[in-house]
Amino acid sequence: MTQIRETQEALEKEMLRERWIPRNLPKPRFRALGKEETKDLFQAYFNNKMTIILLMLQKRNPTPDSLASLKAGVFLEDLYHHMLRSEYQQKYGRVFKWLRHFFRRFPYVKPVQKRKAIEYLGLVYQMFGFKLKLSI
Repeated sequence: MTQIRETQEALEKEMLRERWIPRNLPKPRFRALGKEETKDLFQAYFNNKMTIILLMLQKRNPTPDSLASLKAGVFLEDLYHHMLRSEYQQKYGRVFKWLRHFFRRFPYVKPVQKRKAIEYLGLVYQMFGFKLKLSI
């Protein structure tokens, strides 16, 4: 009985080794991104997310889409907590707080609040050294 158990354990170990140890596979070659490549990737990511947010705000009769509003708020929160310089966090913390609150209530907001949100999004662009090329 113990001999069978030992054989089973040996087979299981062999199977695990076979499963988890890749053989004859080329080793991946990773190259660290340079400063310019990283900046370009961040700018593309930033512009994509901000475009979606600006398109949401431009709709004449927006429908309640809690997922899109939630994603906008989470994106802005990530920008604030993880990608914004600390001196800007202190200076512009209320801007991000206002925008997060705005997207919690969107689309049930006033036109004045929409204009203020667009103005604040322009400030977010400036904080990251980009320019909002669209005048809405």
